[in-house]
Amino acid sequence: MQALRELARLLRPQLGFAALAASAMAVSAGATAAVAWMLGPLVEAVRGDAEATVIHGLSDPERAWRLVGWVAVAGLVRALAGYVAQRASHRVEEGAVRALRRRLHAKLVRLGPAAFVGLRQGEVASRITYEVGRVRTLLSFGVAGNARHLLVASALATVAFRVDGRVTTWGLLVLPLGGLIVLILGRRARKLERAWWKSEAELVGLADEHARALPVIQTKGAVERTAEGYGEALDETLARARAAVDMRARLGPALEVLGLAVGLGLFASLGERLTHRPAETFTLFAALLLALRPLKALATHAVTLSSGLVVFERLAELEALPELPAAGQAPLPEAPGELRWADVSFAYRPGAPVLRGVDLTARRGEALALVGPSGCGKSTLLLLAAGLLEPEGGEVRLDEVPLGTASRAARARAIGWLPQAPTLLSGSVAENVALGHAIDAERVREALREAGAEAFVDAMGGPDAHLEEAGANLSVGQRQRIALARTLYADPAVLLLDEPTAALDPEAADGVLRTLAELLARDRIVVLATHRREIIAACDRVVHLRDGRVVAQPAPSPPATGTP
Repeated sequence: MQALRELARLLRPQLGFAALAASAMAVSAGATAAVAWMLGPLVEAVRGDAEATVIHGLSDPERAWRLVGWVAVAGLVRALAGYVAQRASHRVEEGAVRALRRRLHAKLVRLGPAAFVGLRQGEVASRITYEVGRVRTLLSFGVAGNARHLLVASALATVAFRVDGRVTTWGLLVLPLGGLIVLILGRRARKLERAWWKSEAELVGLADEHARALPVIQTKGAVERTAEGYGEALDETLARARAAVDMRARLGPALEVLGLAVGLGLFASLGERLTHRPAETFTLFAALLLALRPLKALATHAVTLSSGLVVFERLAELEALPELPAAGQAPLPEAPGELRWADVSFAYRPGAPVLRGVDLTARRGEALALVGPSGCGKSTLLLLAAGLLEPEGGEVRLDEVPLGTASRAARARAIGWLPQAPTLLSGSVAENVALGHAIDAERVREALREAGAEAFVDAMGGPDAHLEEAGANLSVGQRQRIALARTLYADPAVLLLDEPTAALDPEAADGVLRTLAELLARDRIVVLATHRREIIAACDRVVHLRDGRVVAQPAPSPPATGTP
């Protein structure tokens, strides 16, 4: 039911085109029924049987050409209405898919770090692209196809009832049996397709992971093993796909046998009628035979609809992922005196706390180093201060203002965060440096200069130089410096630096260290998570963490007044 409600929600803004499509389908179905209605009289008119049974007031054999004309008109109306229905249905699909992709992308950019615990980023991208594409198929075949075939089958059944209600009723008694077959096979197909689509998404995530780790895979001689692992995952996905397709394919033969049995039964029951009332019989046969195709398609598309609704279940899982903490509207101080983690606790998974009652203060003019073994909570403390995570206990404050009550814009101005593995976007250097802010060419240059990146950026052609996806045309050190310039662009009062030299070679690391030495001399709150002795030595205070707790916190020293 949740999937059906989501489908209705998606179609609601497209009601205008949906109504046009439905109207055109109804006209097309009526034209199809009209052809069946006129078929019997047309046959009798061509035969010239003056004693033919009158149907719809047409019994004169001399009117054969008039009937042919009306059949042609009905055919043209059917074709034109079908064209309008197809175009309107496409507009419905286009609008619905566009709205869904925009909604999911808006969700994607609001996901917090906790959303990716146990979930590949490539799998998220797969759901937004590949699985949304399945929604288009669902709308085209499962919704529009079912509506079209239902209208045609209903119109033809009406014609058959007008001719002979008793025989038609007997013929339609098999529908519940067909519905039962559809229900059973549809339920099984839905279960199999859920497993298939999950494997498809995991396969996309695996390929994305391999592409990102390609240099490591190649240098470690793991190319063949990685290819084998991908091949095994691919084989498993294809096996699940075959199982799902096989289950859906069983519906066709089952309905064919059912339809054949109905046809033979009707032929046997109409044998005498064919001799005495041929016009009625031809019309009845035409209506029932023409109805078989949409009924079969209706059953097939019903399975498509049932199994296709799985996509909404998977997209609902994406929409249920944890987002960034909610932001308030409170302003933040322009020159804060301290950043405090007040009795902060946090866990990415229930029962596995990463931070346990941490009480820690970083002061203006002081460079605070967070040290400790991997997994002790250093990066998590910075993520909490950056507003990317929300404490489960306690709060993070800038002076006396809880960060959770501040607006995102205020946080972006006040706090600069440099992650361990900074990411650059495809676009110009200036667009990357000013990300989230209006581009000020002079300020971009100043930030590049502060980060020690101005020289190599000028060698590339200046701030307007294009960066490839993820900064692929830069070295690791150059990417780090541009990311540092981005962190400094808004001149934040608080700097959060997470292992700023972790992935750099010695030469690049020395350059970044010189830049950091200048930054640490500024009148800012600076907090660094690091293992490097050179950075630790340049800081005013060092706090040791272990198992999510502060185990050593020296008393604050006087603020630094010069370059270390």
